[in-house]
Amino acid sequence: ETRRRVHALVELLSRAGAGQETLQIADQAGAGGTATRRERPQRRLMEFAAAAARYELALASGDIEAATAAAARWRELQAEMEQGRDAA
Repeated sequence: ETRRRVHALVELLSRAGAGQETLQIADQAGAGGTATRRERPQRRLMEFAAAAARYELALASGDIEAATAAAARWRELQAEMEQGRDAA
């Protein structure tokens, strides 16, 4: 339940254009010790949210290098999901 609320908050902040706040919350929600099998999808979702927030912030500030790094992380996460490598 808590993770769902965090995800809803991250989505709300992202839509409101609060990139820095989105990034902080998504990073904290995605961090921590080893995720259980049940927690992995939510943690992965927060990692996607953090990568998206980093990308948006980098573009807004004109930091192409950071935007490229965030886009690369997004592609890594996507590839991991597609390959089913969701091991913590």
